[in-house]
This record gives sequence, structure tokens and C-alpha cells, in this order.
Amino acid sequence: PVWVRRTCAISNEDTGGSLHDKLAVLGAEALGEAIALIRRDDIDEQPQDESLVTYADKITAADRQIDWTRSAHDIARRVRALSPVPGARAEIGGLDTKLLRARAVDQAANASPGAIVPGFTDGIGIASGNGILAIDELQVAGRKKMSASAFRNGHGELF
Repeated sequence: PVWVRRTCAISNEDTGGSLHDKLAVLGAEALGEAIALIRRDDIDEQPQDESLVTYADKITAADRQIDWTRSAHDIARRVRALSPVPGARAEIGGLDTKLLRARAVDQAANASPGAIVPGFTDGIGIASGNGILAIDELQVAGRKKMSASAFRNGHGELF
């Protein structure tokens, strides 16, 4: 049975990490309220609607790998959901990278999915199945996280 219920708005800017933090605060508040209800012997148990129960499988390495044939909006949501850990993975210019912050750009890429978009300067533009994924922050394997501009400065040959 359900004793206490909370809702949490998810914004277009939320990541898996920021949502974790919001839910931790809500969970602590709900736990405090549940303890107070127990102390007052004032619990109003509500049955859980079994038709709304879902199960989330464990995130695998395959789930973390970006499929560039998907739309830029789908990819951007996956990046947000997996950021900062475990992180969405992609190969960019032959480098294994974790994508930490990205957004969809509704613009024709004129490149095949997964290719760096030539002339794109607002982040690192990667062609997708529909639109461009603009990467704003990433982490090359074995390195610290960096902005798109820092990556461009260190790997200018890719652009």
C-alpha cells in the first residue's frame, strides 16, 4: 500500500543526475511525513494501482551507445537521462567519448548520421537521422570532462 505520494516535474534541462537529486529531497520529505503519520497512528493506506507498475531493466553498455540514425531529439533525451553517470557513449573522430550535455538542433545536417557536421560552430555538431545533435560538454575516455570549445581547440583536425 501507498502511505505518502509526491510528484516531481521534469524539465527539459533535467539530467539523470539532477533528477536523482530532486527525488532524494522529495524522498526524505516523504519519509519524514510517513514517520509522523506512524507516530500519530494516522496512516491512510491506499492500494497501489498494479496496472501502473513498470519495471526498468538494468542499463547495459548497449543502452549507453548512441544510435546516430535516431532523431537528434531522441539522442538528446538519452544523453540527458544518462548524464552524468553512467553516461551516453559515442565515437567522435575516432575517440571514445561520454556525452554529458547536448541538445537537438532542427536543421538539416547534410552529412550521414554520426558524421561531424562541417561548418557547425555552436558546440560540436553531429548528424543524426533527423537534425543535428549539438554537443556542449563531453569527456574523452581517460580524460577530464570538457566543453565543446575545449575539444575543438584540442582536435581542430576533425573540424
